Amino acid sequence: MIPAEEVLRILNKESGLAGISGLSGDFRELIKSTTDDAQFALEYFVNGIVRSIGEMTAILGGINALVFTGGIGANSPLVRHRVCSHLEWLGLHLNNEANNKNNLRINHDESKVEVYSLKADEEKVMALRVSRLMKEQ
Repeated sequence: MIPAEEVLRILNKESGLAGISGLSGDFRELIKSTTDDAQFALEYFVNGIVRSIGEMTAILGGINALVFTGGIGANSPLVRHRVCSHLEWLGLHLNNEANNKNNLRINHDESKVEVYSLKADEEKVMALRVSRLMKEQ
């Protein structure tokens, strides 16, 4: 039997992108790496995003906009480019110049889907909600 501490170490340090790449779970390190395993981990990550967007798009019957947020979504033109290149069938066309500059709106004018890169402060939003709930009590 594996001790709980060892299971936690394996899950936190040797699984996910770190396990796939054999390098790291830190996206910045994977992007810098030229190893085949690191590039495979990146593509695996992107394919997961594309799969999720495809599922949601099917359920919704289409989308009007796609918003990238969070640490990776708001800060990685590479990930946004790779994801959007899989979604051109939706009529989504990325403006590479705007994407590389981390502009708010990053789609071409002729794109049928608006695409945004939005920095978000999730911790602040959660703190504000907790504060509001505490005041209501």
